[in-house]
Amino acid sequence: SATGPAMKPERAGPVCVLGAHRSGTSLVGRVLASAGMHLGPDHAILGASDSNTLGHYENLEIIAINDAILAHFGGAWDAPPPLASGWQSDPALAPLRDRARVILESLACHPIWGWKDPRTSVLVPFWLDLVDEPRFIVCLRNPLEVAQSLEKRNGIPMQWGVELWTRYTRDVIRDTGGLSRMFV
Repeated sequence: SATGPAMKPERAGPVCVLGAHRSGTSLVGRVLASAGMHLGPDHAILGASDSNTLGHYENLEIIAINDAILAHFGGAWDAPPPLASGWQSDPALAPLRDRARVILESLACHPIWGWKDPRTSVLVPFWLDLVDEPRFIVCLRNPLEVAQSLEKRNGIPMQWGVELWTRYTRDVIRDTGGLSRMFV
C-alpha cells in the first residue's frame, strides 16, 4: 500500500536533434523514434527520399516554420542569413511563434517527445523561447564528409559545404551552451 500522496510523473522537456545537414541527424532521429520518442503524427513526418532511403524523421510543420524564419531574414537552409542579436523577438515572427506553440503543445502530450530538423541548428534562440528544459543531441561529422555529401546530393561546391557545416556547428554550440546537450 502507498504511504504518501500519489506522485504525478513529470513530463520531460523535448529532445531536439541538431547538426548540419548530412551529419547523421536522420540516423539519430530514427534511433530515437524507434525507442519511442514522438516526433509527430506519421502523416507529418518527412519520409524517405533517394538521398535518404530510411527517412528523414523531420516534422514537416517544424520544417515549414524554420524555412519561413530563414526566408523572413533573406536566407534558406543552404544560405542561412546573418542574424542580429535578439532576432528571435522580431514582431513579424509572432504568427510563426503562435504556430510553433500549437505544434509543440501537440507533441508535448507524449511522455517522450521532440523534433529533428537541421535548420533548428541556426535558429535555436527562436525555439528556446517556446520550450522548457530542452535537451539537445548535437550530431557532428567530419566537415569534409558533410561537404562531399552536400555536393553529391545538392550540387553544393565543397567550400560552400564546409562553410555551411561551420555555420551550423558554430551556431548550435554557441546557442546551446550551458544547456543539457550531448555530442554524437
